[in-house]
Amino acid sequence: MSNPQLAEWAKETFDLQKAPDASTISKFLKRGDKDLIIQANIKNRKRVRKGKCSEIENASVILLAY
Repeated sequence: MSNPQLAEWAKETFDLQKAPDASTISKFLKRGDKDLIIQANIKNRKRVRKGKCSEIENASVILLAY
């Protein structure tokens, strides 16, 4: 399956408004979910921005974790 075909499949399967770009599919296939894990890891960020409503943010993190 080619990258454009895979992008069209993702659009239909996940009911996306538009298909992901073929280059996005290519990058994901090359790197896997390694980039997603890095983005989720706060320790790897240069600066952590604190929100205005930290109590609500903490409660939502706990809620989404379960």
